[in-house]
Amino acid sequence: MNKIKLVNTNTFRESVFWIFLGAFYFLLGFNHSVMFGLVISSILTSGQILVTKVNHFYLYPKYYKKDNSRKYLIYSIIFLFIVVCFYTTIEIILDNHKPPKDAEEDGGALRFLFPFFLNSLAFGIAFAISLAIKLYEKEKENSIKIKELQKTQVETELKFLKTQINPHFLFNALNNIYTISYKEDSLASQKILDLSDMLRYVLYDCKGESVNINKEIEYIELFINFQQLKTKESQNINLSVNGIKPLTTISPMIMMPFIENSFKHSKIDKDKDAFVNIDIKQTNGDIIIEVENSLPNIPPAKMLYNSGGIGLENVKKRLDLLYKDRYVLDIIKTEDKHIVKLIIRSNGSN
Repeated sequence: MNKIKLVNTNTFRESVFWIFLGAFYFLLGFNHSVMFGLVISSILTSGQILVTKVNHFYLYPKYYKKDNSRKYLIYSIIFLFIVVCFYTTIEIILDNHKPPKDAEEDGGALRFLFPFFLNSLAFGIAFAISLAIKLYEKEKENSIKIKELQKTQVETELKFLKTQINPHFLFNALNNIYTISYKEDSLASQKILDLSDMLRYVLYDCKGESVNINKEIEYIELFINFQQLKTKESQNINLSVNGIKPLTTISPMIMMPFIENSFKHSKIDKDKDAFVNIDIKQTNGDIIIEVENSLPNIPPAKMLYNSGGIGLENVKKRLDLLYKDRYVLDIIKTEDKHIVKLIIRSNGSN
C-alpha cells in the first residue's frame, strides 16, 4: 500500500513538472506567435519526455546498470542524435508551411542548424538529468543496503557475543544448585525457583537489545545469593543501588562480566579476607557501575583477567557496538585490588 502511494505521488509530481515545463516553453514562443509557442512547447516537452523515459526504462537498466558503460554511451549518443534529427525535421516541415518574411529567411543552413542545436541542448540536458537521478537513486539504494548489512552484522555479532556469555552464568548457577542439593539443604527448592527466574531472564528477556535495568539488578542479586551458598560463613559482598529511575534501560548482561570476574579472581569463597563491592547508581541519566574486588596474594603473572570465563575484550566489543562514544570504561589494578568503573552516558531518553 505504501509503495503504491509512493509511486502515485512520484507520478503526480512528475506530471506537474512536465506541465509547468511545457507552459514555460509556450511562454517563450508566445512572443513570436501562439502557433509557434504551441509548436515549440510540444516539440521540446515531448522530446525531453521521450529521452527521459527511454533512458529510464531501457538504456540505463539494460546497459549502464549491468556495468556495460561503453555500450550505454554509444547507444545513448546514437539515440539522442536520431531524436534530435527527427524533431528538428518536424520543426522545419512545420516552418515550411509559413510564408517567409523575406528572401533571407527562405532556406539556408541556419534553418536546420539553429533548431538542431536548440534541440540537442534541450534533449541533452534532459538526458543528463535523467541519468543523474538514476545514479542518485542507485547510490541511495546502495546506502540503504549497506546500512541494512551493517545492522544485520551488528545484530548477529551481538547474538554471538551473548551466546558466549550466557552459558557461563548458567554453568555457575547449576554448580551451586548441585552443591546444595547434594547436602540435602532445605533451601534447594527455593534455589531451583531462583534458577528458573535466572533462566527465564537469560532466555527470554535478554533477546531484546535492551532491558529494564531493575531486571538486570534482580539477576545480579540472585547471582550473589548463589555465590553466598559456596561457603557456610557469610562472605564480604556488598551491593549498593542508588538513584535508579524506573524506566531506565540497559543492554542485557552488560554488567555481569565484570561482576562474575570479580568473584572469580578475588577467590572470595576461599579467602576469608577477600571482598567484592558492587555499586550501581544513576546520576543525571548516566548509569555508573563500579565493581571493586580484592586480589589474593598471587604473582601478577598468574592474574590473567581474560583467561577462562568471560574476556574483557568481548565486553568492550559489545560496548562499542551498542553505545559507541556514549561510554567510558576504566580498569584499575593495584597490588591488592582490582576496580572496574563503567559509565554509560544518557542519550536523553531516560
